[in-house]
Formats: sequence, structure tokens, C-alpha cells
Amino acid sequence: MAALAAQDQLRQTPGLVELQSLGVVLTVEGTRGFPLKVESLEQMSGHRVTAKRPKWLLLSASAETEETPERALVWVSDEYRAEFLRLFEDYLTKPAREGSDKPKNRALVANMSRIQAAVLRDLWQSDGEPPVSGQQWWEIWLAPSDDAEGLLQAFADALQLQVAARRLRFDGRHVMWVRARWSDLQTLPHTAVPLTEIRRPQFVDTVDALDLTEQIELVDDLQLRVAAAGHTAPAVCLLDTGVRRTHVLLRDSLAEIDVHTVLPPPVGDIHGHGTLMAGLALFGPLDDPLLSGAKVQLRHRLESVKYLPDSTMPPHDPESYGVITAQAVALPESASARRRVYCLTVTKVADRPGEPSLWSAALDALAAGTDVGISSSGIALLGPPDPAASRLILVAAGNVDPPYETDHLAKSGLEPIEDPAQAWNALTVGASTMLTDVPIDPTYEGWSALAASGDLSPHSRTGVIAGGQQWPIKPDICMEGGNVLTDSAGDFHDRHRS
Repeated sequence: MAALAAQDQLRQTPGLVELQSLGVVLTVEGTRGFPLKVESLEQMSGHRVTAKRPKWLLLSASAETEETPERALVWVSDEYRAEFLRLFEDYLTKPAREGSDKPKNRALVANMSRIQAAVLRDLWQSDGEPPVSGQQWWEIWLAPSDDAEGLLQAFADALQLQVAARRLRFDGRHVMWVRARWSDLQTLPHTAVPLTEIRRPQFVDTVDALDLTEQIELVDDLQLRVAAAGHTAPAVCLLDTGVRRTHVLLRDSLAEIDVHTVLPPPVGDIHGHGTLMAGLALFGPLDDPLLSGAKVQLRHRLESVKYLPDSTMPPHDPESYGVITAQAVALPESASARRRVYCLTVTKVADRPGEPSLWSAALDALAAGTDVGISSSGIALLGPPDPAASRLILVAAGNVDPPYETDHLAKSGLEPIEDPAQAWNALTVGASTMLTDVPIDPTYEGWSALAASGDLSPHSRTGVIAGGQQWPIKPDICMEGGNVLTDSAGDFHDRHRS
């Protein structure tokens, strides 16, 4: 009775009279070691002529933990409150049947240790405590009914709260998102809104939007399904910041003998870029293999040359990049005779866009099968080209510098490819994009992708103004390089995971 009286007091919400609940929400706690009979916490009226109505409904249940007992949230209709209370009166005063020494409703009532008026915190279903400062997006779970969503919208309108246009509907629950302070929602359980749970929103566009524990589980599962290629298989040789070969998805495809450096130790990847490139080179986008459950047979391996100094090291002399590239190419070739493709992601702003440089000349020579050495002018070609020793070297065209612009094609056209991407004999890679989905996070309602599907990526430089007609047209190919979100009012977001 005390819990019901407390709920009646809480329901008197100034300004929300039209939303006052047709019942009350109670928190039922179990006794440790003795489960609640939760199936009896939901009962419908027995009307035959008119539609059945709920007497009391089980909104949610949480299992017993080391810290908390089993809990169930139950909505009790005002119309059937007396009948609900009679369950407990009968338990105290009546036997289960004539001559029995067991009380009536024993299976339902005996394991209950406490019943109290439910407050918003009881409806919280995410780990940890709800954030109580500032405005947040909240995930609101509702019992489905014809007016469930309208009632929540009316509640939000009364308090001038933002409701996301997106809805989820599935058997047993409707889900909506409301932006509010925790304090704004305190009266919600005491209105007619059929609230069952409140959670921290999880806007999962891609696998890396999942909780870290979930990501680790997926990675561990994929690792068990991956079969690495043999040691003589072709390799992608990354000329980058190094690679962390201890990563569970990389270690079987990157032998310790295939990790090199043109710099002083350590050979590992501190920056992280090389490791990310290694995962992309080995698997491509990871969402499908992580989620598919299928076995993955790899047909190539990895090699790594730490090529770019860490932030704690002195930078390379720009005039020495050609020789350093030759040294980097020689290291894996001296360790293994396997076939390989070189991936060069390091570029710099060109002194004369599109025109040859010492670096691009070295790349041309190496690709044609000529070795490169040091001379007084910077580099020396060591012999004529050897088709049998030719190398496939992929080099990045370079990234557009922010800020971004609505006319992204014009922006890319004015940002020329970077050195050494102008090399004739290297395969220069620019970026296109097929990624145009807008994030499901309601924060991005009204936003859109800057580039259309199949268009040039807003991140990609081009060869439009790089040297005129006497130099090669670059880039040679375009591959997925991501998109940029825009609100069409001058604001851009270039790092969203989707």
C-alpha cells in the first residue's frame, strides 16, 4: 500500500495533467537465491465482449547479480489495483486449498522481498550510472500501443524536448530517442507514457561503434577463423610508420623476419597509421569478415618497412627521400625472394606540382627495375632498367587539406597530387567513394554526404593543375577513400566512422 501511495503522490506532475498515468509502476525485488515468478506478473482482463485490457504488465526484468537482487518492473492498472492488492492479502490470510498448510499465491509472493514505487533510475538498463549533467540523447523503450509514440511526443512537447525522427518498432517494444537532461525525465514514469526501459543510446553504424568488449569478442572469433597464407605467398610491403605485428589479426601474416626499418630502433608502430594500413591491406574492410562467421583463407602476406620517423625522431631530409626509398625497397628483397607489391603512403607537398623530383625519379627507376644509389646530385642510377627486376609500387595521391568546401570537386581540382605521386612508372592511387549513408545518430538529422555515390572523394587530390600536358595524367586509379558529412550550412565532419 505504501508503494502505491508513493506513486500516487509522484504522478501529480504540474503541467502534465493530460498525461497522467492510468496506472502505477512498481519495482518488485526478489529474495537472493529464490527466483521471482515473473510470468505471473503479467495478466489481462477476462472480458469476452470487449477487448481484453491489461490488469498488470511486466515491463522489464533484470537477473540477480552479486550486488543486486533480481528485479522486475510491473505496471499496475488503477482499475485493477484492488485485485492486485488482493494477491498479497490472500497470501497472508488464505490457504492454497482447503486443508492445505501452504498460503494462497505462495509461488508468486513468497520470494518477493520488497515492493517500492519505481523511479526513473529503476528503469535504467545500461551499465554504470546514467549521466546526470548536461543534455544527452536517451534511448526510450516503450510498450507498443496505438498511442505510445504520440504520448512520448506529447511529453517531450510539453517540456520542449527534442525527439529524433527515427523510430524502431519490433515485437514487444517500440524505441524512440529523446534529447534531454536526466532531471527533465524524472516525471516520465508517472505519466501515461508506456515506458519500459531507458538506456544509453548505442548508434551502431559500423563494427567499431560497438562497445570495446564486443569488438574484442568479434576479433577473437575472427582470429580463430583466419587461415594465414604460406611464407612463400606474395606480400604487400608497407612503407609506412611500421606495423604492430603483435595484433592478433596480423601476427600470423607478418613474420618477425619480415619487419624492417630504415631508422634506428624501435621497429614497431608508435603512430598507428602503418598498423591500420596493414589491416586494410590484409583484409580490406573488416565489418563483413567480423560479422559473417565464415572461414577466411588469406592468399597473401604482409611485410613492413618503418619508413617514417616517430615524432620523437628528427625528420628525414626532403632531398634524401629517393635514397631512403631505395634502401626501404632493398630490405625485404634481401630477406625473401617472394613476389611483392609496395605500398607507399608517405607523400609531401611538391615544389613544382607534376614535374619530376629526385624522389619521383627514384620511384621511376625502382619500378623499372633499376637500383638507386647516392651521388653528389642526390641519387645515381645503378645500371639500365631490368624488366625481370621491375617492381609494382603503389603511391598515394595525397590528402586534401581542410577546410572542406561545398564544391568539393573544385577544391580537389586546385589541390595537386603530392610528391612522389607524379612518378610515371608508379601506380598512383586517388580516392573515390561509395560511402553515402548518413549516421543513425539523431545528432546528424538533416546532414548529408558531401560527395555522391561513385564520385571523387572530398579527401582526394588530383592532377588537374599538376604540370600541364607534358606530364602523365594522375591519379591512375581511384579506390575507396571515404566521404565527408555536411549540414549544407558550412559545417563539415570528416572523421565519422560511417
